[in-house]
Amino acid sequence: MHRLDATIAVLLGATGLAAAQSTGGTAAPGGGLVMPTGGGEGPGVYFMPTEAELEEIRRLGLERREIERELARLKREYFSTRVREVRELGLVRLRELISEPVYAELSDTFRTAGEDVRATIHDELAITNTHESIATLAWDTIFARAPEWRAGSLERLAVALDADDTHRATVHDVLRVGLGDRDPILVERAGLAAERLRAYEVVPSMIAAQVATPGPNSNAARRQRTGDLAFIFVGTQTAFVSDQEPVVSDSAVAFDPELSVVSEGVTLVVHDAVAFEYRMGLHYTLTRMTTEATGEPTKALGFELDKWRAWHEETFEPWLASRRLSSSSR
Repeated sequence: MHRLDATIAVLLGATGLAAAQSTGGTAAPGGGLVMPTGGGEGPGVYFMPTEAELEEIRRLGLERREIERELARLKREYFSTRVREVRELGLVRLRELISEPVYAELSDTFRTAGEDVRATIHDELAITNTHESIATLAWDTIFARAPEWRAGSLERLAVALDADDTHRATVHDVLRVGLGDRDPILVERAGLAAERLRAYEVVPSMIAAQVATPGPNSNAARRQRTGDLAFIFVGTQTAFVSDQEPVVSDSAVAFDPELSVVSEGVTLVVHDAVAFEYRMGLHYTLTRMTTEATGEPTKALGFELDKWRAWHEETFEPWLASRRLSSSSR
């Protein structure tokens, strides 16, 4: 999701105007609105706001832009220096400015501000411990551009969930968004985050994401092709003279032969093809994660969905139910 889309979703989620999820959309760190993807195809969340709701959206938009300007000024004046006292003053002000309308902007705004700034933001999000703040941490573990920001988000999120798993379902929803992305890098990040957070509830999504095919809106699907894609010929070819034209001039004569070829064998013509993408990184993460969890190796299941489905019903679901029962009895 683009940063602007995520910000809009944060604002709309903050107003309480939308709180549903769509199978054809993408969640955002700020709340329940699901932004439709895939060119607008498939089910989505749409609503017609009233004048009062529009006014609330405008008010939140103005508030967000004011906070964004203040954050930019804060970064420029306090975090462009290495003087410890100046940076500490900036961190105090930063804690005061971190609020739900700008959650989606934090990772990009302070991406290069320094380790102390990143740690302060992550700690503040974890301490706030709301649906929106925890979702932002989960979102940044997958979608943040800076590697150190993703790593810091993941570690802080793991600590936060160990202390209080109230919003674990929210984290799982964000992980499923990452696993459903078309970008294999984002899918692999989501899988590694699921393993680190012991998010066993998203294992079915990991199983389904191991193999990908071009979507209905991909370039390959939209491209109009004419004729055959390729052909393979296995056989022999023999050349012979099929025609001969005499060429005559003064006191001379010659011949202009026309050669043809006789083919004998088998020709395989390819009219169409479907490409499958085997996501090896996610596959290794999945087999490692499930083997460690259940104690039974899953590497032999490979990429065969039927085998994984049978394993899920016969082995994984009973193990997961037992784990939930054990957790609830503590």
